[in-house]
Amino acid sequence: GNCYYSSLCFSESGNRGKCLQPCRLPYTASINNQNLASGYLISTNDLNYISRLSEIEKAGVDSLKIEGRMRRGAYVAQAVDSYNKVLKQKGNAACETQKLERVFSRGKFNTGYYFDNNISKNIINTNYQNHRGVKVGTVVKCEKFKDLNKITIKVNNYTPSCGDGLKFVFNGVECSMGVGNSNKIANNIFEVFSKTKTQSGAEVFLTLDNLNEQKLLSKSLKLPIGAHFVSKTNKAVLTLSYNNICCSVESPDVCAAAKNSPATQQQIYDSVNRFNDTNFELSNFDCELENVFIPKSVINEMRRSAV
Repeated sequence: GNCYYSSLCFSESGNRGKCLQPCRLPYTASINNQNLASGYLISTNDLNYISRLSEIEKAGVDSLKIEGRMRRGAYVAQAVDSYNKVLKQKGNAACETQKLERVFSRGKFNTGYYFDNNISKNIINTNYQNHRGVKVGTVVKCEKFKDLNKITIKVNNYTPSCGDGLKFVFNGVECSMGVGNSNKIANNIFEVFSKTKTQSGAEVFLTLDNLNEQKLLSKSLKLPIGAHFVSKTNKAVLTLSYNNICCSVESPDVCAAAKNSPATQQQIYDSVNRFNDTNFELSNFDCELENVFIPKSVINEMRRSAV
């Protein structure tokens, strides 16, 4: 019922993309003025069914809804990619879960009331209500440096990069920073600089992997097409195909017999496989060549026309 809470209290429906997320606020529970608990008492961990996809599929489920309306684009890209890989048995559930934790995680995932046998402690996270990321190290020391703080961190399998986001957690207190300049001073030891002040011994969490996010957001869906190129002394034909859709383009001029430099399959392939900003990508290519000379400009024009 949490997702109706915003609608009930503020007339801002979560089902219409207007949720004010009151479930993520801190609360105190009490009976007869006696406090029983405090913290993020109705803040749930995030659902992650990636390890149970085979069971869901066997149950007859045809489609899955992936949360994205209130998440960064990189989360949506990673979630779609990870679920797709596991469904097609091209990825490991544990490995893909780690990738999801990197883009958004409150520290723990759950598999809902059904798979978790209605155990509330597996559902609710009273300590963290926002993105915590993955732990990458600990703070060695924090000292004043000009008008900033120089924070020395010891990391594991992580190299700070400009644009990254880090969170420091010490005795339940959190503080965050964006990485600008960083210095490597030893193996797995780095210095980062921030107005944020933290304590030695604080846990370091990666909340934003800038290079990974750029990689995720640069992905685009391309249609896989096949290309068949035939060249004889009288003409050249390029055929592009996607499923049952085919398009053939003939060369505008008669192909001449080669005297010195006949066309090669590699040259044809390089000219055909230049889809760049189009909606296509080459999935397979085959070529039938005779001893002919074909200018690159002719092949390029054939490709553009076929696309």
